[in-house]
Amino acid sequence: MQSDRDYLYSPNVVLPALKNGLRTPYTLKKEDLVANCIAAANSAGVKVVKTDKHQLNAMAGQRPHQGVVLEASRLEQRMVTTLGGVSVDNQYNISGRTTETWFKTKENEPPVWLALDEVVDPQNLGAILRTAMFMGVNGVVVCHKNSSPLSAVVAKASTGALEARPTYGVSSLMRFIQMSKENGWHVVGAHVTYGSKRTRPLHTWPETGVDQPTLLIMGNEGNGLRKQIMNQCDSFIQVPCLSLIPSNVDSLNVSVATGIILSKLMGGRFLNLPENLKKYPWRNKDATDNIGTVVKKAGGEQETDDDDNDDDDDVDDNDVDDNEGEDGEEENNNEINTKSPSAPEKPMPW
Repeated sequence: MQSDRDYLYSPNVVLPALKNGLRTPYTLKKEDLVANCIAAANSAGVKVVKTDKHQLNAMAGQRPHQGVVLEASRLEQRMVTTLGGVSVDNQYNISGRTTETWFKTKENEPPVWLALDEVVDPQNLGAILRTAMFMGVNGVVVCHKNSSPLSAVVAKASTGALEARPTYGVSSLMRFIQMSKENGWHVVGAHVTYGSKRTRPLHTWPETGVDQPTLLIMGNEGNGLRKQIMNQCDSFIQVPCLSLIPSNVDSLNVSVATGIILSKLMGGRFLNLPENLKKYPWRNKDATDNIGTVVKKAGGEQETDDDDNDDDDDVDDNDVDDNEGEDGEEENNNEINTKSPSAPEKPMPW
């Protein structure tokens, strides 16, 4: 096996990897006939090789593969710097040094993005990506450093969500938050800050969910949000413990907490669902969900993973003012029919 490649396993991961083209597939290895994966590989011009279970087990790291492994290129994060302002018709972009990707959400559905502050466990990252996709989150941003790489384990835990749309990376999460706030995004941190008027327990949020462009920040499995990230949050959301039994269970796994919080923030979209879900258009196999249209910037410099040494991991918590406990408080959908003043000149062909 080659060290510079991933070996994606199980049909739930292999099939979207072959169809969506976020990485380069090389060879499909199979034990028995897996008809849909073989058809997708043939359509993509990928060589199909029949092999035995022992070889598949080795390539999949002894993890369940269901008879199929795809040898493919590594999946890299798309590096970005900020979320742009949202127009009256819900158009906005996420911008990098050389490109910007444009999105549009439905009327009365403010966009919701998720940013992960140093989530290092691949199972957690994959589960969060799966939850974010299922809950209709418009996009996910991760720290480029000190986070789990976008590996085959993440792909499997995400049940293919990693392969369905890009995952964006930032060299400095703090700077990304600051610039996004300047563009009108409300930043919500998942954190318990006792004594702060910025803290809003889950049950106090309205059933209609968010009413403005919102960026939810979820923290590291062990330490939660870093202090400099907390200081950038406009508000905090807390999931109260309901158990009265004395125990050491005083917190939730980050992927579980993400799902609970998103169910509250996305409340307005639940209210917009039809009574008969069998007729809902997300069952349309031809629909794409928030992939976005990439537009190259004129004269942009080559973007690198370590732009200008922006990584905020070097910021010392002791050098940042801790604003916890302050009394002050600040208060699919991809088809574009109209253009905002800053939108690309050409229609965006999702």
